Order: sequence, then structure tokens, then C-alpha cells
Amino acid sequence: PPPVKVGACRALAELLPESNQSSMPNNIMGILSSLVDLLRQASDETLHLVLETLQSAIKSGGEQSTSIEPVISPIILDVWAQHIADPFISIDAVEVLEAIKNAPGCLEPLVSRILPTIGTILSKSKIQPDGLVAGSLDLLTMILKNAPAAVVKAVFDTCFTSTIQIVLESDDHGEMQNATECLAAFISGGRQELLVWGGEQGSTLKMLLSAASS
Repeated sequence: PPPVKVGACRALAELLPESNQSSMPNNIMGILSSLVDLLRQASDETLHLVLETLQSAIKSGGEQSTSIEPVISPIILDVWAQHIADPFISIDAVEVLEAIKNAPGCLEPLVSRILPTIGTILSKSKIQPDGLVAGSLDLLTMILKNAPAAVVKAVFDTCFTSTIQIVLESDDHGEMQNATECLAAFISGGRQELLVWGGEQGSTLKMLLSAASS
């Protein structure tokens, strides 16, 4: 019954952060699988708790979490997109994706999964539902944080120009703020190399200066 499952979730959420990887049961995949099933059935009231428990399980799973990216990421991205207007649930979903990103071997496949969709959203930012552009920029900033240069470059190639355009053209405060934070993450991750990624000499610097003076 749902109340029993919710109670089990609450207990797991409290236990998992306290356990180290060596003491984690080998059936972490079983726990994750059960949580994914529960996520599919979760009501709006229980969604927060299931996402919180999933985040703890992924963090506790260590290298065992590597094989869960293709299973969990699409479902979490779907939850994120469906609840983009609910800041609490969408933030929970981003935090689960961040736990997946930080699991060994999961960053590159997660980025490959996210980038095509986010790239399209940002390049057609003016026709998106409320909150989706700001949320997408928030997701990108999370991906860029502490990412290796190759990942920053992949995100740059897909999303940098669109992010600049949003800073220059959007009249939505949330979009502009998140786009500015995203640009800061690009600069922090790309450093000097960022200036030569844009192809034509000086074009990246010109775009950054335009955004800074807007």
C-alpha cells in the first residue's frame, strides 16, 4: 500500500546517507529499481520524498550506480519537464540528475542525453512554455559545474550562442538571471580556451562583451 511504501522511502532516505559504500548492500540496483517503480506511481504529495530517496541511493551506490544512468535519467528528465512550473519538484529532479552526473562513468552519457533537447529549447526560447527556458539554463549550469573541458566544450558548441541571445533579448527576469549564471559557469569551466572555441577570431569575446553591456 502507498503509505507503507512512503514509510519505507522515509526510512531509506535517513539510512542511506549514513552508510558508506563498503557497507552498502550488493542489491543497491534492487533498491534503485524499486524506487524507479515507485516514482512512476508517485502522487504529487509523495514525489518529493521519492526523489530525495533516489538521490541518496545514487550517492550511496558509488560505482554500482554507473549502470543506472540509462534507466533513471530519462525518467527524471521527464519528471523535471512535467513539473517545471513547480520549483520544489524541479529542483529535486535537478539534484537527482546532479547525483547521477557525479556517479562514476555517468557524466558523458548524461550530457549526451540532455544536450540535444536543451539545445533545441534554448535555440527556440521564445516559443517555450513558462519556466522551461529558465529551468533548462539552471540544468546546464549544474552540468557545467566542475565538468572537464571536453564536456564544457560540447555544451559550448550546442548552447553558448543561444545563452548569449537570451541575455541580450529576453525580457523574463528568471531567464536573464539563469542565463547570466550559465555564462559564468561557461567562463569558469572553459577559462582561456573558451575564447578560441567560437571559431572566428574574437567572436566569443565579442559575444561576452555584448552580454556584459546589455
